[in-house]
Amino acid sequence: MQKKIEELLSADQIVGGLIQSQKTTENSKFIYAWKKFYRLNMKDPISEYQDKVQDIRIKYAQEDKDGSVVNDPTNPRGYKYSKESLQSVIKEEKDATKELNEREIEVKPYICPVESLPELTDEEKEQLKGLIIE
Repeated sequence: MQKKIEELLSADQIVGGLIQSQKTTENSKFIYAWKKFYRLNMKDPISEYQDKVQDIRIKYAQEDKDGSVVNDPTNPRGYKYSKESLQSVIKEEKDATKELNEREIEVKPYICPVESLPELTDEEKEQLKGLIIE
């Protein structure tokens, strides 16, 4: 089954919400199944995206007189930028995010036993169907 990364990230938010609302715990079989699913399907695309974003940030970072990038611990992006460079970073990051979200991958389900499922709404069931629930 093909799914867009955006759909999988939405499912990830649902699972995170279930933990926050205490409908399930970090040590449950349900969360184990989700983590396994995540590693099987999302780890590589997310890692590739993070590498791409880091490359973008370094590409536009200011350099000192020796050609080393100038770090800026107060900037969430980690480097110093000119106004024009920052605009380019923001645009390319948005493009990379859009590309990630629209990317389709072949999903390898990791089905959780029915008895281990937390209480789910119909919308949550629909989002997780074929991923970790049947």
